[in-house]
Amino acid sequence: MRKGKLGGAIKEFSKAIRLDPEVSRIYISRGKAYFEQEQYEIAARDFGEAIRLDPGNPLIYGMRGDAYLRLKKYREAIDDFGEAIRLDPDVSLTFLNRGKAYIGLEKYDEAISDFDEAIRLDPDASEAHDRRGEAHMTQGNYETALLDFAWAVGLSSGVSLTCLNRGKAHMTQEQYDEAVDDFTEAIKFSPTDPVTYANRGWAYSRQGKTELAIRDLETALSLNPDDGDRIRQELQDLRNRCDGVNVGNGTR
Repeated sequence: MRKGKLGGAIKEFSKAIRLDPEVSRIYISRGKAYFEQEQYEIAARDFGEAIRLDPGNPLIYGMRGDAYLRLKKYREAIDDFGEAIRLDPDVSLTFLNRGKAYIGLEKYDEAISDFDEAIRLDPDASEAHDRRGEAHMTQGNYETALLDFAWAVGLSSGVSLTCLNRGKAHMTQEQYDEAVDDFTEAIKFSPTDPVTYANRGWAYSRQGKTELAIRDLETALSLNPDDGDRIRQELQDLRNRCDGVNVGNGTR
């Protein structure tokens, strides 16, 4: 496993399990290897066997909860994280992960409560600040969200997603200069993300900087975004706006 040879590791762990199927640690190790291969369903089954053999170990519940989280089985994940917290209530990461699962179910109040606890246990948990900011933004609490995004950026300089989220929050507040700055910062750390270029393009458009908006939206399209139709429509509107200006100036 340390050499990254996960397939070989899984074979050896499987041999060990056949020789002695009652050792929790072997199921945990094989489950981790399956998890690294993104075979989350199989990993969850191995973690389940480990729990059967060692039901008082909070770490295993956290591992299986994480596998369920990746599978978008949010209720199962919440149950496992809840049991991990009952057994060991002082792990920031467990509250963070349960908060993510609550967001998956759109239970934002519960998510925020868990992120609060994650931050209480680890004030430097940048992802907890970022996720709490997302939850606040979903609820329309943009000023509060901005505070969390500011904390997240300060704690973990260069987090592209945090800058993107903070830029979106500034957009809702019609603070377009600040939004452009945030999207520009996000692009520095994730220069092939079409979402960030599209958002900066929309911010430029709101500022009346049509040529810059067109450039960013064209770049976003070249990176194959999921919302290509929306971007094409915005581009067409901007080009029509440019044509109208040119006609008005007698340049066409």
